[in-house]
Amino acid sequence: SAENDRILELKQIADRAAGKRDEDEEVEAGFRAALLEIVFYLLFVVIFAMVTWLSSIQVAYPYSSKITGIVVGDPPYSLRDVYKEDQFWGYLEDTLVPGIFVSRDYNHQQLPESRLGYVLNVDKMIG
Repeated sequence: SAENDRILELKQIADRAAGKRDEDEEVEAGFRAALLEIVFYLLFVVIFAMVTWLSSIQVAYPYSSKITGIVVGDPPYSLRDVYKEDQFWGYLEDTLVPGIFVSRDYNHQQLPESRLGYVLNVDKMIG
């Protein structure tokens, strides 16, 4: 019996040396791996949410208010006033495009060429 225990012990040592694990060790290793994955995923989600939320707060309102003013604003067309195809093109040419791609500053002076092509006078279109 002592000899059988010794043989079993040596077999377990040989299995461990060969990289084999018994069932309990495999379950524990799988649990640890799953727990580690969950922790890393939660950490990723928290960091991603914080970065997204913090970076969008400062620019969300100006973009939203400018777009709302352009789309439902008064001069010369509002999107709500568009019912026909020729009105739609007039809205695009006279309101939407000049409102999005600003070419004059707040004093109604022409912007320098380096400032042309900016969307809502904030981000530059590339291409």
